[in-house]
Amino acid sequence: MSEIPSYSFEQVFKPERAAERNEALALEQIDAQQVLELAEFVDQGVGQYLGAISNEPNQEDPSTGMLRQTGQLLRDYDHPLQKAIIKSFWLAGPIFGQGAVREQMANRLDDLEFVDVSEETEAEKEQIFNQLNEMNIVSASWQTEAAKMILALRNSPEGQQVLGSFWQNMQNTAEVFDAKPQDFEGYRRGIEGVVATCDIFDKLGFETFFAFARQDAIEKIDLWAKKDETVLALQIKTHRSDTLRVKIERVRRDTGGQLPAERQHRKLLNSCQKYSQSWQKKVLPFWVDLDRAEGGHLMRQDKNLNLITDDQMDFAQLAEEVGRELEQE
Repeated sequence: MSEIPSYSFEQVFKPERAAERNEALALEQIDAQQVLELAEFVDQGVGQYLGAISNEPNQEDPSTGMLRQTGQLLRDYDHPLQKAIIKSFWLAGPIFGQGAVREQMANRLDDLEFVDVSEETEAEKEQIFNQLNEMNIVSASWQTEAAKMILALRNSPEGQQVLGSFWQNMQNTAEVFDAKPQDFEGYRRGIEGVVATCDIFDKLGFETFFAFARQDAIEKIDLWAKKDETVLALQIKTHRSDTLRVKIERVRRDTGGQLPAERQHRKLLNSCQKYSQSWQKKVLPFWVDLDRAEGGHLMRQDKNLNLITDDQMDFAQLAEEVGRELEQE
């Protein structure tokens, strides 16, 4: 497997990496009108590119082309919010373009489970896992940029206009790349889940920090939360449900099972053990389940991705539940 880099405590909890820092990005060195103009320019550029590849399918590989366009644009802008907007809009294509390849790899892994173990089959499995890890890293990086953009823009009218364009742009991109509807929904829920979890833990008195892409993709840490000397590594899952529900639980042991959630619990536990040893601090693994209604979203739509309303969630009760989880060994 690819070797996982180790990050220091100072790298992860660098003050400028705090999620709340992104709330102020739009107010520093760039005004709302500039943000709106850039988003319109980027949105139009993506739309024109998608139209071109739909009409001329023999052009360069679309994913490669969109990566190239992203790189060219990023050279012209310095502000973190500008870069987040460019990446959020332009990199959706390469993400959705991975869908068919991911499915083929997953099917091949399933086939290899019924093949006699040999050096060749184990080498092929390792190669596939490494390729999937690299795809997951790109996807995690993109989702983090989108979450940063949302946190920076959601509280201004111009920002809400940008976010409306982003979701529509993302859906158009998914359709051009023939992504499955559940893929679009899954990525949307994932981005919303990170934003909602930042808000929830802020209400609970924690400061949240975005995980590095490799931590997210390989170590199963979506978000870090810190309050005084308490350090939490959070894995976030969002689900469709009939009701809005939030459940936060500490992962205490490896059950040894092979279900997807059990394997992810194992990876999260192992990651926390590694960081606890490296940092000489206790790092606690927590699992965050967010349920939201079919066809709805985790945040209010009147403010286009705003905080879950207080009347929908009992934060005092949630704080008690998290407190009990922290106290129990």
